[in-house]
Amino acid sequence: MTKELFATRKPSWRSVTFASDSINKIKRGLITQMARPIYPQPGEALVQDFPTSLYWYSSDEKRWRCPYGAPGDLLWVRQIWARVEPYPGVLEKYGMPVPWKVEEDPVLLDYWRKRVIFLSDHPGKKPEECGCGASDNVWRSPIGMPRWASQLSLEVAEVHAQRRREIEPNDAMDENAGIPPDTWVWRVSFRRLA
Repeated sequence: MTKELFATRKPSWRSVTFASDSINKIKRGLITQMARPIYPQPGEALVQDFPTSLYWYSSDEKRWRCPYGAPGDLLWVRQIWARVEPYPGVLEKYGMPVPWKVEEDPVLLDYWRKRVIFLSDHPGKKPEECGCGASDNVWRSPIGMPRWASQLSLEVAEVHAQRRREIEPNDAMDENAGIPPDTWVWRVSFRRLA
């Protein structure tokens, strides 16, 4: 894809998962960057074609694609969640909605978003202790969270491929203490949209 064609492409949506404590820090503006390991690990520095490219290259012409997009792309945040339903018969009869139908209809989107709660809003509680009519007994994994349920959207501002040790300790980063210093990471700066 040429630089000119790439510059005119529509922003794409991608998902990203954060821990509950990081979600609250993002909401307060305390976290504006994340670092995620690059797979497979490059042996050397990666170079980008141009600033809005998804692709990065090593000197031996191997190519890596950043899974979090390029500047201007959008991220919807997955987190630990649970379903709530004041009328349990609805979920028993119909189950969860078809995602693309919900995302295209503002009325359905509003209805179903009111039927989701998040661990980040109720730390240390079980879903049924939140007083919202939880129909789930346990918190659900972020992996199974549909896009329509996301309460947080981010816009990618910058993407860098660098070693973990090169990131300043006082940067507004999400928790990534488990990443060894010599690991190559995608460092993604973002802005909160919603």
